[in-house]
Amino acid sequence: MTKTDLNVQLNIQFSNVLDRGIGYGEACFETFRVIKGNVFALDQHFSRLADGLKSFGILLSKGNMESIRAQAIEHAAGIADDVLVKVTVTGGIAEWGLIRNKDQQPTVYIQCIPYIPKLQKLVLSTVEWPYATELKQAKFSSDYALSLRATKQWKDEGLSEEITPLICKNSLVLSGLTANVLLYREGVWYTPDGSNGGVLQGIIRNEFVAASVLTLSDCPVSWLDDCEAIGFTNSGVFIQPASMINGRKLNREHHAFEMLYQVLRDKPGMPKL
Repeated sequence: MTKTDLNVQLNIQFSNVLDRGIGYGEACFETFRVIKGNVFALDQHFSRLADGLKSFGILLSKGNMESIRAQAIEHAAGIADDVLVKVTVTGGIAEWGLIRNKDQQPTVYIQCIPYIPKLQKLVLSTVEWPYATELKQAKFSSDYALSLRATKQWKDEGLSEEITPLICKNSLVLSGLTANVLLYREGVWYTPDGSNGGVLQGIIRNEFVAASVLTLSDCPVSWLDDCEAIGFTNSGVFIQPASMINGRKLNREHHAFEMLYQVLRDKPGMPKL
């Protein structure tokens, strides 16, 4: 029996209305950790969320944003001391057709789970992004639907479940599926510039750039052959050293990571680094 022959439990729902996020991908989201009631760079998260929503013509008032923030933090605090939060804002109830009714109200989803660090080592393999690259000003839900399709293609081509894809395009390194990538070589930390698309300007990434410990640059795939260290960074893991790239071992304890830890260490909303 093949996998396609297996029966699965279906969740079938009937409705005469539809969420615009589900129907048209009209949705943006942010993920962050609430650690003992604190969130690192919370303003930046919600500023990016607002910018993404504006591209759909969805304008939330300052009061709306403050309410979402407060409720997300309050809900997380009731779950655990360290919680991963995802806030998704969609276009709300959809009418037939793509044209937005100015009276339509957005829908907000707040999802929280206790944060549990992944014990599995970060083993990377380069993959080629199969679609055009576009500028990423925010976390658009529709972009991640493309990521799911690309992941299915890579697995069909033989990418193991234990391997984390490092996305490349036209001989340039771009990013991980949900993280920015950092490359250390010749005494400098580099990250893909992304001015031609394909790279989200992550909150933690930008913090390193502002602190002048990370340089924006085109990052040729050839750099993966001689770089001394590689790390992934996002607002969930903050910094995750890689242990291997394309079968080549990397030093997860490389002294260069201390440059990054120093930027974040002891700031509100940070774990012990």
